[in-house]
Amino acid sequence: MTFNDRINVFGSYIVNLKIKYFLLIIVLVQFILHIPIFNLPPMGQHVWRQVMGLSMANNYYQEDLNFLESAQDIRIGEGDKGLVYTEFPLIYWLIGKSYHATGFSHINGRLTAFLFSILLIFSSYNLVKLFKYDEVFCRWFVFFLSFTPFFFYYSISLLPNLPSLSLFVYGIVLIYPKIKENKWGFRYFIGIAVITLATMTKQLYLFYGLVLAQIYLSSYFEIRKWQ
Repeated sequence: MTFNDRINVFGSYIVNLKIKYFLLIIVLVQFILHIPIFNLPPMGQHVWRQVMGLSMANNYYQEDLNFLESAQDIRIGEGDKGLVYTEFPLIYWLIGKSYHATGFSHINGRLTAFLFSILLIFSSYNLVKLFKYDEVFCRWFVFFLSFTPFFFYYSISLLPNLPSLSLFVYGIVLIYPKIKENKWGFRYFIGIAVITLATMTKQLYLFYGLVLAQIYLSSYFEIRKWQ
């Protein structure tokens, strides 16, 4: 059997597998590959950024701060609580709350990041389906996405990049069909809320507004309705 034949057989198996099983297998493989890393401290690129996030999560835990009091370990003088406002602190607050059950552990932060990577896997499949690509393309897209170095690194690193991307793609999946149908119901406004959360989680992703503009403009040119 030639290499191309093996690729065709593998591709045929991927396409014939039920989509829920295919996506679950991708998630399971990613989880297994990352098992040796889950309990490790920050490493790789942007270590300072990972440490900053972990300090915010730990201070929510140790100092019992409320949600709007995100604090780092940098304290200049007496009475300085280290309050700092970088991005929306939901992820760090959730991790800090999880420490009440487990105590401080690097596993908590990495598992939280991994949950967002799962959301990206499922959302990415639904996104390419919305754009009318065939099933073969959609599954290969998810397969290669999940095994890129970018995904492998960021999927278990406590950084806002991948969570923000996951939320943004999920938000597009929610609103895109409603824009095309010219319907503005519950699903649409939940999608807008998710996209807003995505841009608050990583402010640089406000540039994704260009993507949203294209979606709205293309829909307008099709239906010619301003709303």
